Amino acid sequence: MRSRIGPGARTTASAGSKSSAPSRIALSEWEALDLILPDLDAMRAYRLGRVIDEINRRGISAMLCFDPVNIRYITDCPNMQLWVAHNPCRAVLVSAAGRVILWDFKGCAHLSADLPLVGETRASGGAPVFSYGEHAGVPAARFATEVMYVLREAGGGGGRLAIDRADPSVIFAFQQCGAALAEGQPAMERAREIKSADEIAAIRCAIAACDASVAEMREAFQPGISEVELWSHLHAGNIKRGGEWIETRLLTSGPRTNPWYQECSGRIIEAGDIVAFDTDLIGAYGYCVDYSRSWLAGDGKPSDHQRRLSDIALAHVAHNAALIVPGTSFAEISAQAHRLPEEFRAHRYSVLAHGVGMADECPAIRYPEDSDETDPQGLVKPGMVFAVEAFVGSEHGGEGVKHEDMVLVIDTGNERLTHFPIDPAFAC
Repeated sequence: MRSRIGPGARTTASAGSKSSAPSRIALSEWEALDLILPDLDAMRAYRLGRVIDEINRRGISAMLCFDPVNIRYITDCPNMQLWVAHNPCRAVLVSAAGRVILWDFKGCAHLSADLPLVGETRASGGAPVFSYGEHAGVPAARFATEVMYVLREAGGGGGRLAIDRADPSVIFAFQQCGAALAEGQPAMERAREIKSADEIAAIRCAIAACDASVAEMREAFQPGISEVELWSHLHAGNIKRGGEWIETRLLTSGPRTNPWYQECSGRIIEAGDIVAFDTDLIGAYGYCVDYSRSWLAGDGKPSDHQRRLSDIALAHVAHNAALIVPGTSFAEISAQAHRLPEEFRAHRYSVLAHGVGMADECPAIRYPEDSDETDPQGLVKPGMVFAVEAFVGSEHGGEGVKHEDMVLVIDTGNERLTHFPIDPAFAC
């Protein structure tokens, strides 16, 4: 059950599952904030139940996942997540009846030994080229044969097998085995779409840890520090609180803030610069925290242009967040979204809002200018979490401002989850 944090909870959370262990620093901070810890057993059962329901809703026999985020969602057993993302040697199979088999890196069965929903752990899923080079087709054939035997044993050998993503050698091997394949990633995204109360508790904890890390970055923020030096404080803060990694390198300053999507660099931050960043981190319990802020370097006041950029970004996010309420369609949000002034539309952000969970997720709600027949279809539902985005930078040059907040959809509307303050220079 979920509980407030006390000495016993601190011990349990730190010494419990090997896969979900926030640090004592994070637990102490959460206790001071009176946060509630997630019930990990209930959270894991809910997530697996969502996947099983989606398997049965789509009429497939089983789901086979190689994506490390999907593996984490199903099993709560991370292992070398970034390395595995480009060396797919782990896989998890979930049958329509709920049987879970995890293929892990050789010698890693101990990582899932305390996770009762993982029914069985085997060695070496997939056929990464790192391990097998030009001969990857051989282990791929062995793996496909093994999976198909499991499905026949469970009575699902004649049905469709959904795969989220895999190396071509693995896909070819399943085809040679006669498997009827289906797209797995859309099903997994749909399963992950609605968060349970325990997932929301985990997300609140992850956000609190991120806030503390951003506060440490803010403390180090001054003219004369480089972008990468400043950015390193967020990395360090995330790791020491039990977080995992940061998905991007989006912190830029001065003229490098516009257009957006420039990698963090060694540029020295100067007084009067805008510094804009996007947290994009995978934090406590494996949940993503995705918000953006823009700061003014030094003790001066922002120029009229800088203030205008900030005002537009804040208004953009506030207006669009207010649209994200139960029953509203994604198309309606796009159509009713705040319109950026003409000079800022060419450099607009890639989406105006997107789902957030264990990573950035579906749906990605586009600006009207980018809308086409591939737009996601659906309605906003309670339990969804969205990141609402704004980038404001003129196509004629000059600096830009990035602002973003996360909102939780509730029965009566939505709740803003991210509360790290905007820079006082832009608040007055």
